[in-house]
Amino acid sequence: MDIDVNEYRSVFLEETRELIDQFEKSLLELEKDPNNSGAIQSLFRAAHTIKGSSASLGFDSLAKFTHSLESLMDMVRNSKIALNQNIINILFKGLDYIQEAVDDIEEGHNGDIDYTDLIEMIEKAKTSSIELSVSKTSSKVEKDITRSLEELNDIETGIINEAFIRGLNVFVIKFSLSQGCQMKYPRAYMVLKSLEQLGEIFKTVPSVTDIEQEKFDLDLVYYIVTKSSEEEVKNVVQSIAEVEMVEVMPYESTRTEHIQKAVQGGIEKDEKSEIKVKADFKKSQTIRISVERLDNLMNLVGELVIDRTRLIKISEDVEEALSGSESVTSLAEVTTHMGRTINLLQDEILRTRMLPVSHIFERFPRLVRDLSHQLNKQIDFIVSGEETELDKSIIDEIGEPLVHLIRNSLDHGIELPEERKAKGKPEKGRLKLSAKQEEGYVVIQIEDDGRGLDPDKIREKAKKRDIVSPNILDQMDDQALFELLFLPGFSTADKVSEVSGRGVGLDVVKSVVERLNGSVSLSSKLGEYTRFTLKFPLTLAIIQALLVKVGKEVYALPLNVVLETRFLEEEEVKSIQSQQVTLFRGEVLPVLRLADIFETPGKENFQDNFLVVVSTSDKNVVLSVSDLIGNSEVVIKPLGYIVNRVKGFFGATILGDGRVALIVDTVSLMSAVKEKNFIKVG
Repeated sequence: MDIDVNEYRSVFLEETRELIDQFEKSLLELEKDPNNSGAIQSLFRAAHTIKGSSASLGFDSLAKFTHSLESLMDMVRNSKIALNQNIINILFKGLDYIQEAVDDIEEGHNGDIDYTDLIEMIEKAKTSSIELSVSKTSSKVEKDITRSLEELNDIETGIINEAFIRGLNVFVIKFSLSQGCQMKYPRAYMVLKSLEQLGEIFKTVPSVTDIEQEKFDLDLVYYIVTKSSEEEVKNVVQSIAEVEMVEVMPYESTRTEHIQKAVQGGIEKDEKSEIKVKADFKKSQTIRISVERLDNLMNLVGELVIDRTRLIKISEDVEEALSGSESVTSLAEVTTHMGRTINLLQDEILRTRMLPVSHIFERFPRLVRDLSHQLNKQIDFIVSGEETELDKSIIDEIGEPLVHLIRNSLDHGIELPEERKAKGKPEKGRLKLSAKQEEGYVVIQIEDDGRGLDPDKIREKAKKRDIVSPNILDQMDDQALFELLFLPGFSTADKVSEVSGRGVGLDVVKSVVERLNGSVSLSSKLGEYTRFTLKFPLTLAIIQALLVKVGKEVYALPLNVVLETRFLEEEEVKSIQSQQVTLFRGEVLPVLRLADIFETPGKENFQDNFLVVVSTSDKNVVLSVSDLIGNSEVVIKPLGYIVNRVKGFFGATILGDGRVALIVDTVSLMSAVKEKNFIKVG
């Protein structure tokens, strides 16, 4: 039966990208510790799985290439060639080729990338490395078993230890191919694939590479970890044509010794063990679900919230009209219970959208590794808080801003080894990436122990650019000067860099972060450190907001952009060149009347009593409003197509009384204001 490639393409892409992440993580671990046998085994498994799934869907070019990588790693795994930096670099380059092929497949092609140069490098690495002499496999199976038991490496011993503790079976399978067998490798491969349906094959004698090249006589030995019985395993092997003399032996001779070693070594039973037994998949507790479906569920919950609000209002009206009635009391109880249930449902759906930030953090070790080599810098990259959870929609957006900040730290922040040594610093620079949860927000920090920022240099650049008047610049403290770096086009970089460009991009970082209802700040000490702090709400579906009244209308301002609120005193608002302004912390800020901007009906008949200071992408402004209602947690509902075309809002929310309040987007609001000339720009 032919496989419908299109039907399985999305599954293949998703699983292969997970394997690519596993491959990259293991390769980085191996580069740090070449003796890490677990990393080698993980690399081999990832390549083996990619090869198999690629071949099954007809992506032959990718399958052939990953086969070459797999054979190289198999030789390393079996100590036939010595692991060196050249092989590490080949594997990194191979990973990039796999990624390129997967991208090509995602675009609807077949992943036919030109691997010729790298395959030649792989073959050269195989032959030029010092190979350890390995004797041919004896035709006597007994000698194979004896030698293979003596040659169990740390990985294989660990697998056996773990299997015994988990109560799994470990079998040694001896079998021979018939004398007239013309296709030894296909038969051996069929046995291997059939057994993999029962468990994990963790060792073969001879090695997988030798089997593929048919460097064996007729006798083979496979080791398997499985839940299946001895008889079930034997029946599977015997079902393959041209296979004879099948013998399945429990690995019992040293079982007691292995258990003692496992207990003494502190090996714990772990449900996330690397041993993947096929039967376990039947008990999977997770399923894949599309984000679109979760979004639909969230929208439906929003509709329930609206109905709940209306029902509460109706219940209150009925209770007022028919107080004391048992039916009214029951209605109130049901309404209260339904409200609690909807809240729980809403919380559960929000939680299903949350992902650990490791989904984005795991991209960065490779980035740091490659850039540090390119810049000839030594970097100790420290990552913490990967388990911190954030809404998937935010995780999908913050990758590029974080990449930019990391590039900046590596290029402009951390010094070259000789420069650090001259300053009395360790030659190896330190770059820290961390995440933590604080009061309904997730805080991500990027900190380096490099040059730090020079406030005087920033002040001098600002004077040359005429960004702020010299008098105000001279009065600005260091923190205020650092904020200038987020202005469009402003940079302290003296020259163009291939790594981080011209250093201009912090304004883009700030724009992206604020679009996600987050905030970004910068702190630094000359000669010691630079730290970027990004703060995001846990989810974009619910935000903390300040509710304000403009006439009879209610609007919501995201709390993360609100700097201060105050009662409006007539004498503190002045008019300069037809522009109303006020003084805020030594800075002259424009005052905007929301009633004028939103053209509120009857705006001439009411006055504003409060000022709200808010931040935007490039400056702070003051909004005047009629009244402050207070802080509230609001559920964001998307706007329709027509309303989306109106600048100044990014969503709406349902208030407790059932009314709809628009949520103000201060960034797009400023854009609309400038277009209408409410603020004189110049």
